[in-house]
Amino acid sequence: MNRRHTQGGVSLISLMVGMALSMISVVALMMAYKGVVHSGNAVVANTTRVSQGVSLAVSTPRLILQAGWGMGATATPVGAAANTDLVLLSSSTLSNTSLTGAAATISSTSSTGTALVWDTKITGDVKCWALVSSGGGLSLLGPADCTAASNWLQVTWGNRTELAPPQSFTDLTFAVAKGSCWPYGGGPGAQPGVVVTLQALGTAANTLCLSNLPN
Repeated sequence: MNRRHTQGGVSLISLMVGMALSMISVVALMMAYKGVVHSGNAVVANTTRVSQGVSLAVSTPRLILQAGWGMGATATPVGAAANTDLVLLSSSTLSNTSLTGAAATISSTSSTGTALVWDTKITGDVKCWALVSSGGGLSLLGPADCTAASNWLQVTWGNRTELAPPQSFTDLTFAVAKGSCWPYGGGPGAQPGVVVTLQALGTAANTLCLSNLPN
């Protein structure tokens, strides 16, 4: 009898020890899995951010370089003008089809803002476009009917495209200044124009030369 009880006790203790070890192993595996998932999410988030940055680096210049095209045919020199055909806004807010904010003067001294509005006649009619930074994301507005970018407050912004969702970037802003430059960094020599830099913390700045705006 004593031997049977002893064997039964040993078997019960062995079973309990085995269950405890199994539970510890399961908890350890769960913690390891949680760590792998967390690392995977971080990798996916970083990859998404990089891909969005690359996408913006390709698509944004093609849009902004249209600024002032075909405008200012009677100006001296011929071409569009900063603060008329290209407007920089600070503290911008987009609500439904209305864009609000404060116009920042574009001069030889760099100014920073959260929205960039421009006009173009590249399709034959005057159209306005805008890029608006909000909550770490970037939205494209337009094309919209207008007379000039300087009338941005009266424009009905019915078309909106999300280029980057909120929280994609940190402190995404536009830095704008008059200067001498050449599109794509090449050419026979620097010409009067407007230099626009799209910048955000943790990403490479993207600088453009707008040669359609010599005034």
